[in-house]
Amino acid sequence: MRCATVFSALGALGGSSLGKARDGDSLIFLFGVLMMVVGALMLKPRKAVTVECRPVDLRICLATAAVALAAGAASGFFGIGGGFLIVPGLMLATGMPMINAIGTSLLSVGAFGLATALNYASSGLVDWWLAAEFIGGGIVPVSGDMTS
Repeated sequence: MRCATVFSALGALGGSSLGKARDGDSLIFLFGVLMMVVGALMLKPRKAVTVECRPVDLRICLATAAVALAAGAASGFFGIGGGFLIVPGLMLATGMPMINAIGTSLLSVGAFGLATALNYASSGLVDWWLAAEFIGGGIVPVSGDMTS
């Protein structure tokens, strides 16, 4: 998965560079179109698919790299995590079971986010005060019983 992480980071850098060149309204519109397509595909009934583990060879590595590059580019372009793209992509490219693809995708999603954030930050497009508030809010522990 080291190759997939590198390709996903490169894809996210390329995608985020393209995303920075677009205005926000067109990005929101295109993201809405993507979400409608994904939603329609999710409504389509699926048959249970058995997944067989395949040996790692050059073909698997190239397929995984292509999926990672495409998912990374979409993730960077729209500024999203990309897990909903990488999980089915990993299952398709490698034949791994969904539970393994979900766990593996977390590494790629981290690479997507880091590459995209660094690209936007290097262009001066990050409001650091707002970012600090979100980061601080995520770090501060919540006290009290949240179940009642």
